[in-house]
Amino acid sequence: MIGSNSKALHSVAPTQPVAGASHLICIPYAGGDVRAFRNWPAALPSVGVHIAQLPGRGRNSAKPLPRSIGEVVDDLSAAVDALPDGNLVIFGHSLGALIGFDLALRLERSGRAVDRFFASGCSAPGTPRIGYHHHTDTEFLNLLRTLGATPREFFDEPELQDFYLPVLRSDFRLAYDYRPDRDHVLTCPIDVLYGEDDGDTPLASADGWRSRSTGTVTFTPFPGGHFFQDQFEEPILRRLATVLSPDHAELQEWSNR
Repeated sequence: MIGSNSKALHSVAPTQPVAGASHLICIPYAGGDVRAFRNWPAALPSVGVHIAQLPGRGRNSAKPLPRSIGEVVDDLSAAVDALPDGNLVIFGHSLGALIGFDLALRLERSGRAVDRFFASGCSAPGTPRIGYHHHTDTEFLNLLRTLGATPREFFDEPELQDFYLPVLRSDFRLAYDYRPDRDHVLTCPIDVLYGEDDGDTPLASADGWRSRSTGTVTFTPFPGGHFFQDQFEEPILRRLATVLSPDHAELQEWSNR
């Protein structure tokens, strides 16, 4: 492990360290945990990979569910501040992109530079969102089936649903309630990744990221829906490797099991 003893980040040290190794902060989607990025440390051996562990799940399951994205970022920013010096890149998917944006804002305002922010599968902050957290259990389960990525056994196990549905509802509420002021703008570049068939994040909504940075904002479409990240993990990792460690940008093979 590298960094602080904070439970906010699951940190994996580089297995092929280089001088001034970069740090990649990974923040998962609603209901997600470290498994969403399980392949990334092995694929990026010269980079410190730090995966956000939100309260109410994983090793933080005993902590109460967060009441706001700001509350999540309180813990994450303290953990990131404790990391050694090095280039810093943030990657967030869906809800993770909103948390990542707020984290990048907090870090920039405190004087810690963010080299690049990757906003994946997420409409820009300030985009009106549907209050999915108000849905009935049946409606909510149907939504999860439509989005994909939820293991099939989840829908057959009432005990799993009893544990995870409150977590998922809470996470969807965090996204719904997050409305940063228009003058909350980054200075670092933003890479926006989106699924061409993602009805929840059409290009028109993703386009709002242009106004959230004074730096360059680029857009990369991927075939597929909301969880294109799983299907196109390798090209995403190649892009990250180029940004994080341009002199050691070759991906290592990893087991996908």
